[in-house]
Amino acid sequence: MAIPVPRMTGPQRRQAIIAAAVKLFSERGFRGVTTREIASEVGVTEPVLYHHFPSKQDLYSAIIERKIEQGKDLFSKFEKVCQDPLPIDQFFMDLGLLIVEWHDSDPTFLRLMMFATLEDHELSELFHNQMSHRFNQTLVGAIERHLKGADCHEFNAEIASYTFCSMIGHHCLERLIFKYKFINIPDETAVRSMVNIFLYGLTQRTK
Repeated sequence: MAIPVPRMTGPQRRQAIIAAAVKLFSERGFRGVTTREIASEVGVTEPVLYHHFPSKQDLYSAIIERKIEQGKDLFSKFEKVCQDPLPIDQFFMDLGLLIVEWHDSDPTFLRLMMFATLEDHELSELFHNQMSHRFNQTLVGAIERHLKGADCHEFNAEIASYTFCSMIGHHCLERLIFKYKFINIPDETAVRSMVNIFLYGLTQRTK
């Protein structure tokens, strides 16, 4: 005899719809998924889906809000790293490992954001306005403080932030999306090498 499946509460159903949307969008992109398919994935009708999310904009906003909620602990760790008076090497090492941890924590969302960017989808702008912008502002300020007075070339903190995050982020994309991994090089070792290259370069020559 089949065991009856408990009926979901309203909040549970709402979260199930968001999870189904993230899953399907990350697999096939936004253009390849209909609201009917999202509703079917959850086991509800389209009218039920529209009851929770009257428009696609509401659904997209809910996806970002969910990611913000899920990433609160990581962002708190990030803010702590940015605020602590750490030595320069340790600051960038901790920052690099946090970037890796953020990517590893939700590969599905990473795929979703890649689709959003490639398809010029509004979710990409929502992500930038509500998450990426805050991260970038905090990091640029932290880099300025940590490198102030250090023996380094003249630099633009925004470009320095972009360069470092791009280096670590590319490493994460290669592992999670393209399945490329360094042979016998753990993440911590890879990040430490990237930090050294970022801070000190490959040679002592200057231009």
